[in-house]
Order: sequence, then structure tokens, then C-alpha cells
Amino acid sequence: MPHHPSLNEVTEKECSHEWMSLSPQNLTISDWVDSENTEGDRCNMEFIILCGPASSEYDTYSFQSISLNICSVPEKKIQKLEGKFPLGLINFYEKECPTINVNLSEDLFTRLLPFMANDLAGLCVKVSIPRWEDKSAKCLPLLSYQVFYEQQAKI
Repeated sequence: MPHHPSLNEVTEKECSHEWMSLSPQNLTISDWVDSENTEGDRCNMEFIILCGPASSEYDTYSFQSISLNICSVPEKKIQKLEGKFPLGLINFYEKECPTINVNLSEDLFTRLLPFMANDLAGLCVKVSIPRWEDKSAKCLPLLSYQVFYEQQAKI
């Protein structure tokens, strides 16, 4: 079974990393509720953005499409780097369409959602992925990310 490193493990080894820019194309908002779920939340609301082809800056990672999950977490989790993947993760078990989870603060998420729902074209997302020597690891922490929304003024 492969070992999936935590953010702490990656930063302790001082791994190099590569930036990848994502091109959002389609937004899906869904909720999956399970009355039998006894661990975690019964509701599992997801904001999934399908992105087109993307490659990291040195082509270590290259994908035909990417599923970007935007998650809302308490800001203290991000500020204190709490948990195994406090900023998010990339899961590339599915080579055809890996999943990238980005943890946004609840405040940013709340402010960003109306813009994304109205016009996804203004959303810009860049993620930093570690170059981990163990190639059997298919789930890596994000080292950093940039998320911003840019809207052109209509004249």
C-alpha cells in the first residue's frame, strides 16, 4: 500500500515543487446526504469545477482534465496548518481526471461563490504540487495555492 505524505512530511524533506494553472470550465454544486453516516457530516455538499487540460511548469504532471473541489474550512485550520492536508491535496489515482481539493477559508468561500456561480470565466486557480520521490504515492498535499477572481468591466 503506498504511503501518502502529509504536508509536514513534504516540508520536512524540503521537496521542490511545481506550479500548475487550472482552466475552469464547468461548475457543479451537489449535496450527498446519508442518514446512516455515523462519522463526519451527514451532508456532504460539494462544489466541483471541471477544468480542461493542464501541465505543471516542468511537465512532471500533465492531465487531460482535472476535477477541482473547492472546500470551505475554518480559517484557523489553514493558518495553523492543522491536519494532514490543511491547504488541500491532489489525488491522481484516476489518471484521466485527477482530483484537486483546495481548502478555502469560510469567509473567502462565501464571498467567492456568487462570482463563480455567475461567471466561472473570471476564476483563476494555481496550485503548487510537490515533486515526491516515491512514485507510488498517488495523493500529495498542496504546498500553496492562489485563488482569485477577476472580472472585466463591460463597456
